[in-house]
Amino acid sequence: MRWVTRNDAVLKEGEVRLRLKAYSLTANNVSYALAGDSLGYWRFFPSQDDLWGQVPVMGVAEVSESTIGELAVGSLVWGWFPMTDALVVEPGRMTRYGFTDVNPERGDNAAIYRRYEFFEDDELRHYRMSLKGLFTTSWLFAQSLRLERYSETKQAVLTSASSKTALALAHELRAQNILVVGLTSGSNKRFVKETQLYDEVYSYDEVRALSKAATVIVDFAGDSGLLDVISEYLGDNLVHCGLIGATKNLPKKGGVLAEKRKFFFAPHAAEELAEAGLFDPSAVDRSLIEFSRWASGLVDLVTLATDAEVEQGWLDLLGNRVDPDKMLVVTR
Repeated sequence: MRWVTRNDAVLKEGEVRLRLKAYSLTANNVSYALAGDSLGYWRFFPSQDDLWGQVPVMGVAEVSESTIGELAVGSLVWGWFPMTDALVVEPGRMTRYGFTDVNPERGDNAAIYRRYEFFEDDELRHYRMSLKGLFTTSWLFAQSLRLERYSETKQAVLTSASSKTALALAHELRAQNILVVGLTSGSNKRFVKETQLYDEVYSYDEVRALSKAATVIVDFAGDSGLLDVISEYLGDNLVHCGLIGATKNLPKKGGVLAEKRKFFFAPHAAEELAEAGLFDPSAVDRSLIEFSRWASGLVDLVTLATDAEVEQGWLDLLGNRVDPDKMLVVTR
C-alpha cells in the first residue's frame, strides 16, 4: 500500500467534487483487491499507474464543490469511492434518491456501482454507511430466493456465518418460513450464537449434524472443499447453492453441486428484481435501519484516522485478525 498526493483539478461544467468523510474497511475490500481484474474491481477507478490499483470502498462524502444547481454544497451522498480524499463525478439525471455518475472513464462499470444516494446524518450513520453495501447484497439475495420460488426449501445454510453479509442475510431470511442455519469456525461459534439470528449454529467440522431437509446453501467463504463435503452429505436434498463473493476455488467436483451452484452477482439481481417490480430502494433503507440498529448493540466500531492506522487495519483484515464483533471505519 502506498499513499499518493495529488492537487485538486479545476472543475469543468457539469462536474461535482465529493470530499470523502468516512468509509468502511472490511474483508470484502480485501476480496475486491484479490479478485482484481477477474471481476473488474480495478476498473472501478482506473489508475494512471499500471503497477498500482485503487481499491474501491463504500463510504459517505460531502459535496465540497458543485457546478450543478440541483446539487448543493454540503449535501451528503453514499456510494463507491477509491481510498482517497476526494472524487470528481459527473452526475446524470437527478432523482429524489440520488444520481448516477456518467463519467465516461467509469462507463464499463454496472450502474449500481456508479450510483450515489443521498445520505442523512444521524446516530447510526457509521453503521448504516458500513453495512449498506453488503446489506443490499443480502437483501437482493433474499428477494431473489422469493423470485426463484424454491418452494420446496426447508432450510438455508449460510457459510462464514459470522461475516456481516451473512448476518444481514440471516436477518432478512427471518421473514421467510425456512430454518436458518449458520456454519462458522469453532472460534466464532459462540459469537454467531449470541447474535440470535440463526435457528441453529454449527462449526465446520459438524456438517453431518445438519438436517437432511431440502436445502439452499449460501456460500460466503469460497471454500471448495467445504462445499463438496456439504453437497455430498445432502445429496439430492440440495436445492440450490448461491455463491456470494466466492470468485476463486469454486467446487471442483461434479454431481449435484456442479448442477445447482450459481454465482450471485448483485447488479444482475437488482435488474431482474426491478423488472419484476420487486426492487424498492426505500424498502431496502427501512430494512437497513432496522439491521443497523440491531448491529449497534452487538458490533463495536473501530475508528481509523491516520494513514498508519489504515495500513494496519488493512493488514489485520488480510491476516484475518479482525474479530467478528468489530467493524473498521476510516474517518477523514
